[in-house]
Amino acid sequence: MSTSLSPKRKLIADTGTPTAEIVAIDATGNVQARGIGRLEAELTPGIYKIRYRIGNRVVDKLEELPFGDGAWRVSAPELPLDSPAPLMSSSGVSPANASFARDWNHEVHVRHGTGSKVFIFVSTPQNSPGLDIELRTFKGEQLATLALFRKTESCSGCTIELNPGIYLLRARDGDGVSVERTVVASGGWQTQLFIPVAEQEQKGTWYADLSESALLMPRLEVGFEPSVPDFRWAEAARQALASGRAVTPNDQMMRALFNGKFDDPILGIFAGHLLAAQPDPPTGSEATTVSPAEPAPSAKTSLLAEVVSNLQRLIGDHPDVTTLLFRLADANSGNLQYSEPPMLRSSWALILKSSTPQRDPRPPGSYSARVASGLWGSGAWLVWRTPPEPVEELATEGTTFDWQQLFAVAESEELSSALSRADLTPTEFAVLSVIHGSARQVAVARNFASLIDANKPLSKVYPLVRKFITSDIEKTAKQRVAEVFHPENLTAVTGIPYSSIEEAGVSLSKKLGVQLQKTGFSGLMQKVRWTK
Repeated sequence: MSTSLSPKRKLIADTGTPTAEIVAIDATGNVQARGIGRLEAELTPGIYKIRYRIGNRVVDKLEELPFGDGAWRVSAPELPLDSPAPLMSSSGVSPANASFARDWNHEVHVRHGTGSKVFIFVSTPQNSPGLDIELRTFKGEQLATLALFRKTESCSGCTIELNPGIYLLRARDGDGVSVERTVVASGGWQTQLFIPVAEQEQKGTWYADLSESALLMPRLEVGFEPSVPDFRWAEAARQALASGRAVTPNDQMMRALFNGKFDDPILGIFAGHLLAAQPDPPTGSEATTVSPAEPAPSAKTSLLAEVVSNLQRLIGDHPDVTTLLFRLADANSGNLQYSEPPMLRSSWALILKSSTPQRDPRPPGSYSARVASGLWGSGAWLVWRTPPEPVEELATEGTTFDWQQLFAVAESEELSSALSRADLTPTEFAVLSVIHGSARQVAVARNFASLIDANKPLSKVYPLVRKFITSDIEKTAKQRVAEVFHPENLTAVTGIPYSSIEEAGVSLSKKLGVQLQKTGFSGLMQKVRWTK
């Protein structure tokens, strides 16, 4: 009696981490199946390399899928989760530090209000020269410094009780430059920041890396618990968001998000931004086996809308929640304003994408507008260099700058000295750099056209001709430059609100001795279009 074996068999791999990526690769190196958190796929029996990824950390494991009936389960390896938070599931975690973090976040070391708390924890030797961390308001009031932290030989921590609101965390990078990020404190919740530090060996000093910090948001009465699964999920989701990879939360997390059943809102915020970043799924021959099946774009939009609704119910109008309304094209998104920057870089990208010269969610002169030209680092968090203090507002209404004359400065030998001027603000430097780059493109096109002219008959005549007739190559370059200087494109290129670009253009003109023009926007565009 003979038995027939199925040509394919189901392979199951489950990591228990909803944002972990799983890929099954066959012996020829081709991807046969993908999954998020869990992989289920009908595959031909054979040897497969199963690749597991959390953020930028990858673990490969060879598995044999034998012939037979029924599903074949493979055990996932212990996936490394490098986190500055002392989670018991993190690699290299110190149980002592985890215990200190759990105890300290239930205490109150500094009081500046009531209704919410911010807990800051740093795993670092007690003697850490140069380390500088402080919590401030956006109006400049200092709320807590490292001197107020509880300290041991291996860590420092501080719990600040304060009113719900948006606050500023400031530190110094490895070069001693002051950098900042936003911290949002929500009513009834504790915002917990776990900041990694590193030593600047050449200087013998320590610095905090705000861009790689971990953030958790338990309820006030819960606090930090090193073994809570949601905290590991949140850290894995943050690292997936930081990696820039298109990772869709798996079915388990999606159900929790849809029902609003999560005890850490930051997990919902991360998952919402991961959903918002999703492209449409491939179709036709480009489609690959995905397990579990990804929802259609409309289903993703519905889920994202439900996530936003659940989060707003839990933590109110958190800036990293309301920015998701831009992705949903919500009717209320046109009224949103962000005087203070959001916490997430992906939120900033949504704000930038929604910005127009006529309407920018970052009000002129606001902190958000001031930091736009000084973004720093990478990762999930929006971090920026501390902006200079605002100067006396210029009277710019009805006044604009002459692009031609600024171009002349950019093309001249004086540009290097102009760019190195100590009195340039970051926004002025950004605008002048864009002008310089565009002027260089035109100069390269002009030089290339001259080389072509030199090989034409009557080549000696062409230098005189070009004083009156611009070459097609140079015309094309100037047309492209004109497109760059369209207000919407300038905002997209620089990430700076157009109102700030206009102010920087006027102040640059004054500093560089360029004549200001009493013309409106149409007049400005006419001046740009001398290039055509």
